Amino acid sequence: MGTSSFSVNLEDLVIASGAAVSRSVKGSLEYDDAVQLIIESPAALDAAHSYEIQVSFEDVDGSYVTLKSNDGASTITPPAAGTARGYTEPMGHAWMRLKDTTGNAASDRTFKFRKNVTM
Repeated sequence: MGTSSFSVNLEDLVIASGAAVSRSVKGSLEYDDAVQLIIESPAALDAAHSYEIQVSFEDVDGSYVTLKSNDGASTITPPAAGTARGYTEPMGHAWMRLKDTTGNAASDRTFKFRKNVTM
């Protein structure tokens, strides 16, 4: 019997108007069974703003760090406006969230969030 893969929608990652970070996602509750996480950016994003994926081993402000590539050479960011991208890098961390590194925007930014699971 072979394996099958499917996607499961998770609660969106929303950076609310006037805020700089999304909700914190606890890996053991939401994606510990995933083989990949998918983030889909809103159709339009303010070009003056920059976003990053942050990770932590505890959900405490000040403990989150910018997610880097496995070789540590580059920052891992959400995909460009209107596109989706798969990630495996956050899955080794207990917590993750998105951050607007430029500051607070005047409107909500909703990033769709799902996981790919293999059974």
